[in-house]
Amino acid sequence: MRDAIAFAVVGLRAILLGPPGAGKGTQAAAIVERFGVPHISSGDLFRRHVAERTELGLRLEPYLSAGELVPDDLVFEMLAGPVADAADSTGGYLLDGFPRTIAQAEQAYEIAHQYDLLVHAVVALEAPHDVLVQRLLLRGETSGRLDDTEAVVRHRLDVYDAMTRPLLDYYGDRGVLHRIDASGTVDEVRGVVLDELEGAVAAPGGR
Repeated sequence: MRDAIAFAVVGLRAILLGPPGAGKGTQAAAIVERFGVPHISSGDLFRRHVAERTELGLRLEPYLSAGELVPDDLVFEMLAGPVADAADSTGGYLLDGFPRTIAQAEQAYEIAHQYDLLVHAVVALEAPHDVLVQRLLLRGETSGRLDDTEAVVRHRLDVYDAMTRPLLDYYGDRGVLHRIDASGTVDEVRGVVLDELEGAVAAPGGR
């Protein structure tokens, strides 16, 4: 297995998708440690802007509180700087929780193609709804996150199924999709994720 320095030189470019509770944050930590690229989490950025009461955060807050998707213009406004900084610093990135719609994916593709930053892989973590709800309710009890109530959790899962799940076909058609069962243990899922990404980054170019 090649070391993190070798992968950092390549500059892994990847997208991490999955419904709430699939473990994106946990697996993202392992990915950035292995490949040495910045982790750009749309959810973390959303919450930071809201917590800091920035001008953008005030515009985001109503959508987050209701479990609704944030409008595309606000998403791209928020992500433009972090993605540019990541590309400048390492040539790579791990996007977590973005894109969430076909429209966002198509716009992101045009931008990435323009700057020769197309992805090596899209990892989609998947698990049954019952597993996801149980995880999120437990997280709400321990973290105090206000959006981890059962009603909001189930609504967020419904929104994911309606708006984001179609991305699996989109990225499957591009030949970059890696679907991974996220219902196992953290270690089991991590092993599969890292193996899949090692193979993807070793292939030439991005798509």
